Amino acid sequence: MIQINLPQNKTAPLESTELISWAYWLGVGQEGHLAFEANKKAYVQALGSLANVTGHPLIGLALNQVAFLPTGNAGSNVEYYFMADRANATIFMNSFDKGGFRYYDHGNGISGYGRKEAPTQGTFYLGLHNDNFHNDINVTVKVVTVVLRRKYELKQYKQPTVTPRYESKIVKQPLVTIKKVPVIT
Repeated sequence: MIQINLPQNKTAPLESTELISWAYWLGVGQEGHLAFEANKKAYVQALGSLANVTGHPLIGLALNQVAFLPTGNAGSNVEYYFMADRANATIFMNSFDKGGFRYYDHGNGISGYGRKEAPTQGTFYLGLHNDNFHNDINVTVKVVTVVLRRKYELKQYKQPTVTPRYESKIVKQPLVTIKKVPVIT
């Protein structure tokens, strides 16, 4: 059982952090490791200079740059279950074969991966089950998160003030004069 703690969203007066998504990859034994290394090479070749920003296919998956990570097809497998709370994790550990535990995602293979946008807070559990009674397996688990960090700053700026200007005008009464002009008829 693996307990995974996601970072908490934080808000301060001039800064905030928010978990946007997270991605996981798990692989069994050397076969899973080799499949992941092949993914790294293919990722760098496919994305070219953009891959140099992250350099890692799992980060590319979390950022939604890639949608698919090839998995191997030879080797031992592992069943994995993501559970939201400790109570279900305890049921998983004590009585896997009887069931009764609740999970929100699961898979079975020599490697698995996924991108999640929920949950984005708190703790969850990853339960691993080896269905091979004769051989032990080594499982590598990698989890990355994408956290959006916003920084704000206070800036002062001058805002022009518009003041109306009033003028007084004096209007005089027009002076009308009457003149007689001779007209020829």
